[in-house]
This record gives sequence, structure tokens and C-alpha cells, in this order.
Amino acid sequence: MTVHPASKAVPASLSAAALALAAAGCNPLPPPATATSVSAIVSTQTPPPFSAHAFLNAVGPDSVRYPIRYFSPDGDFSLQVPGEWEFNQQADSGQELDSVSEIQGGMPFVAFYSLKKIGNGKSAQDALEAFLLRDWVADRQVEIIEQSEYVNIAGLSGWRASGTVLVDPAHGEREKFSVIAFVASNTGYFMTIYPDRSAAPIPLLKKIHSMIDTLRWEESQTREIDTTNALQLAQPDSVILDPAMTVEGAAGPVGDIFSGLVALDTSLNIQPGLAERWDVSLDGRTYTFHLRPQAKFHNGRPVTADDVLFSWLRAASPELASGTALRFLGDIAGMRDYREGKTDYVSGLQVVDSLTLRATLDAPKTYFLEKLTSPAAWIVDRYNVRLPNWKFNPNGTGPFRVTQHVLEKSILMEPSENFFGSPARLKFLMYWLTSAKDDVLYKSGKVDQMVVPEAVLPRANDPHNPLFGNISIEHTLCTNFIQFNASLPPFDDPLVRKAFAVSINRDIYVEVTPENGDLPGSDILPPGMTGYESGSARAPYDPKEAKALLRRSRYFDGSQTAPEIRFILPSEAGEYDSTMEYLVTSWEKNLGVNVFVEGVARDAFGERTRDDPPGQFIFGNLCADYPDPENFYTYLFHGAFAGIHFGYQNPALDSILDSASVEPDWFVRMDLYRQADRIIFDDAPMIILSYRGPAYVVWKPRVMGFVPTRIDVPQHHLLWIRSD
Repeated sequence: MTVHPASKAVPASLSAAALALAAAGCNPLPPPATATSVSAIVSTQTPPPFSAHAFLNAVGPDSVRYPIRYFSPDGDFSLQVPGEWEFNQQADSGQELDSVSEIQGGMPFVAFYSLKKIGNGKSAQDALEAFLLRDWVADRQVEIIEQSEYVNIAGLSGWRASGTVLVDPAHGEREKFSVIAFVASNTGYFMTIYPDRSAAPIPLLKKIHSMIDTLRWEESQTREIDTTNALQLAQPDSVILDPAMTVEGAAGPVGDIFSGLVALDTSLNIQPGLAERWDVSLDGRTYTFHLRPQAKFHNGRPVTADDVLFSWLRAASPELASGTALRFLGDIAGMRDYREGKTDYVSGLQVVDSLTLRATLDAPKTYFLEKLTSPAAWIVDRYNVRLPNWKFNPNGTGPFRVTQHVLEKSILMEPSENFFGSPARLKFLMYWLTSAKDDVLYKSGKVDQMVVPEAVLPRANDPHNPLFGNISIEHTLCTNFIQFNASLPPFDDPLVRKAFAVSINRDIYVEVTPENGDLPGSDILPPGMTGYESGSARAPYDPKEAKALLRRSRYFDGSQTAPEIRFILPSEAGEYDSTMEYLVTSWEKNLGVNVFVEGVARDAFGERTRDDPPGQFIFGNLCADYPDPENFYTYLFHGAFAGIHFGYQNPALDSILDSASVEPDWFVRMDLYRQADRIIFDDAPMIILSYRGPAYVVWKPRVMGFVPTRIDVPQHHLLWIRSD
């Protein structure tokens, strides 16, 4: 395409001053927004269309300067790998750990294997011989040409053999291969190498040997540390360290390792994070984020706008299938189409330069920045998360870096010297991965914090009691409820749903619930939440009205046989607690219906709820992720969310919620939510049962600086240990 100099033709509407400038050969008008000033004739090419899939799999030159480590599935060993390698997890046998190819899905040129329990005192040579005798190896008619001892640059001794293997029995075709064996802790580890599968075999071999030089055995026991300046906490061993996949909130290990563009402080105000500042367009739709030039990952690699784009595209990608990404990133224009696989790009995201990212929303949303404080919007290292088993050593941007992760035992962290904020005052942060009870761990001195029932508080106030400590009362913003599946009979009839709702006495319900301190629920928003108004959506206890509603419904008016009602809940050994017993008794007594309760093992229950809600109704709870009522209303009741799994959709309600989400006037917005309350009360898509009561947290007296917050925020880097 050829671009010519602009014409000097002058519009008739110019002023006299403009005409004078034009006569002098000057153009008084700025060029149109789409025009480009050029000093000479230039030739341009149309850039290729952006592909999110290609971008997510692209590797830049900075992957060489800032290498990352591959960890085996059990965390037994690690080594430094080239960033451009493509890993293919667990391919053709039970002993194969991972394999590597040059392109995604390509033929592997390196594969990692392990053989456990090879026998005490066995050498690497013994292990290699045992490996070659395995059926799935022997069937390939291996021919060993040479073998010898192999010692890497760190002095680790192994055994190497090379030769050929049969690849095409029909034509007798063979290919070169070599295998290097090491032994540690009664286990043999093997790296098989097929150099001719690479387009450049000699450079490949150099990379492989450089990689083997970085081989390191990882400790199987938790490292002993000086606890003088260490904070020790308990964490379930099921902890998820992927910010795009976690549902645990921002206050745990994920909040120590990772960070986002913005953050909530302990007063729940927005503060700069990786973005030092941002601009908002006049129409409230476009946010331009300016990253801190000094922001770095734990390994020292600078954070760029490409990393933000990568993290958000990855979180919302159909392949990852995050259950939280759309809740917090779905307001960006084009994000929903991308998640649904309709497009391979997000129209509302633009990298302006290496330190500037622009996000355009589908409509002005005043709470957009608050959503970005959620882990789903946090930034991950695109080279780190490409590796299998990367969660053993996540490379984040948060105040702490992982220095040891022992599978199902512990996660040890130390302050990151590359954190953009004030450095952490702790020397160590230890998470013990355990299901043991808090009080047992606390009394033994293994952890510095525990959650206790209210009845135990007097003991925590006694300096002579092992439970003694500083008591922190943490009020949360959580609503407990029962969600109906509005797509299944009989709960596709709102009269049935409402009958079940008004047949429950919430005052009695909270008395029998195991969670002491819960408050009776009546409204969608919990007390203390921005926008809370008592009585806005009440479903008062009225057994007489409940029975009348049921008789007016199409399923219980006598015209047909009523459908079976089945409540499925997580339970061990098919048992359920006093809470469930009260609910079933109330429904059967006040409504005259039979409710069958089916207990499902907790693991199986979790799997079922990821795809579809099990049965006709289900227990649920929602705690605030950010201090805005939209957090509850949209997620629980808008058809785009509630309609997916629970079959509830009301276009009139969706319209009101859409209007409320973009309304800048707070009072008008609250009025819209009150209108929504009335529709929700009439439709009864759920039963509001209770609000979670305060949590009583006891800290060891030596731990200082913790601030209770209604919403989880990362603050371990702000704590310090008092020296006595």
C-alpha cells in the first residue's frame, strides 16, 4: 500500500487565522485519528490476526534469560529446562512421568521415567538393566551399542547406555536412542533421548546435557528452620496453588505467592499492586493500567503487559475451564465469547506497550477494580505454568517465594527479594499441609494460629492454658442457603419453591446447626455488606401459608402423582447431621411431603457439583469476594450464572440486575436491587437460611500486626514476630 503526502485543500469552514496558516503552507488541522503522518512513501503489510491460542503457546527470548525448573510429579527431583520445550504429560506407560517434544503434540525427543523399589544398594547400572528388561521396553528390541558411567557437572553419578530401538517392525526400521539412569532413595530415574527426532540433533544434545547438569534431588522431609522469626500455619493438603483455579480466597498461600494489578488493603480500599496507576475513560468503560517498571517475578524476570494478557487469557480459556474466571474477568468486552469458544481473541484487551495494558468493558462497571483483587485476575509466569507439576515451585510476584514444597507435608516460603512492595518482616512462612485439628497443632506449638468455638474462649484468655493467645474476632460476609434446581420437577414451579422456603423456622435452624454463632437469614446480602437492608427479601416462617402455596402448585393440587423429592448432600457413611434432620422434619411436617436424603462421599459430591447440581436442591454458601452487592446478586440470580447449573432464569430480573450493574448513582442502584429483591422473593430460587457467625481466631502472643477483615486480604507480609 502506498501512502502519499496529504493534500493542502482547505475546508470552507476554517477561520481567517486558519486560512492564513493554510496560505503559508501549514495544515491547521490535526490528522484524523486513523491517519499516520509520514515523511516519505512507505510500504506496509497487514499484520496477522491475533490468536489467543497461539499467544498462550508462544515463547519469547526472555525465557532463556530467566530459566525455570521442571519438577517430577511426586516432587522427587527437578531440573532446569529450556522454556521453548513442549511437555506432554504421562504418555504410554505407568512408569513414564513426562515427555518433551519440539511442537505441541509432536514426537517426544526426551522422556522421563521412574521405577520405584528397585532394591536397596542397587547402582544406576543395575537400575538401567532393570529398566531395559521391562516389557514395554524389551518389546522394542533394544540393541545397546555402548554404555558407561555418566557424571553431571554437579557430581551426581549415573549410568548411560546408547544404541538403537525398533520403530517399524514391518520394514525393520530402527532409530538411535540413549538413556541415562540415576538412583535415589530406592528409586531409579531415567531420561531417554531420541536426538534424530529433532531438526537439530547436535544442538539438542547440548541442551539436554546442560539440563542434566542442573539435576537436583528434592528433599522428601520438611526442612528444619529457625522458628524465631517464622510464622507457622495449617493448611488442608488439598490446597490449590493456581490462582485461576482456587476457590479459597486471597488470604492463604496463593495470596502469599501471587499478586494482581490492584489489591484490597485491610480497610478494604483499592490500592496499587503490580499497576502503579491507571486511567479511566470518561464513559467509565476503558481502564488503562500502567505497570510498575520494577515489578518482577520471583526469578527476577520483569513483569510486562504480555504477562497480564497471558494470565487473563489463560484464566478464561475454555481449556482451563476455571470456575471463577468469568465471575471476575467476564466484564471485559469479548471475554465471554472467548470463554465459550466463539472467538480466539478478546476484543476488549490491548497491549499498548511493554508496561501498559488497556481493558475495555462491555459497559461501565464501577466495581471492576474490586473484581481484579480476586485471585482469578492475578498474574502468573507464562513460562512457569506451561510446565507440568509447576505448582511445586510457582513463580509468582507476591511477597513470598516457595523454597520447598514437600508433597502432602509442607510448603516453606521465604520473602522474595523481587517483591515490588515493602519486604516481608518474617524470615520464614511455613504451611503445614494437614487435616489435624487446629487445637492439637496449636497446643503442640506447631502452628501460631487456630480457630476455636466460642465456648473455648475463656481457656484462650488464661495465660496458664496451652490455648492461651491473642483473640481476634473475625466477622465474615457469608450467606448460607439452599439452591433449588429450577429445571427439575417439582422445583420448576415457583409455588413449590416458595412453600419450601416459608416452612423453615430460621431461628430454630441456627440453634440446631453445628456452626455455633450463625445468625438467622432472611435477606440476600449478609449484615455488614455494602447495600444490606434488613427485611428486603424476607420469606417469613408461615407453615399455614406454606401448605396453601403447595396445594396451589401444579404438582400438589391433586391432579397428578407428585414427583419424588430427593436431597443429595455430602456425607460420610450415609449419615447427616442435626441441620439436615431439622429441615427434612420441617418439610415433612409442615408440607406433608416425603423427602429422601442420599448421602454421597465428599470427594464424589465435589465432582458432581462441578458439572451439574446433584438432585433437585443443594446446600450452598457465598462469601463476599469484594465489597459490592453485585458480588451476590449477579452470581446467584442472573441467568448467565444461576441459569447454567440451577436452571433459574427470569428475563425481567436479568434486566434489572444489568441496569444495576452499570448504574453510577448509588441510590438509584440500591433502588434497583430492592426491585430485584421483590422478584427474587416471589420466584424463591433459593432459601436463605443463615449468615455465618463470627470466627474466633487465637494467635500466639508473639505474632503481631494482624488486622481482622470481613473479606480475606493478603497480609502475612505485614506481620512480625515479637522478640521477648
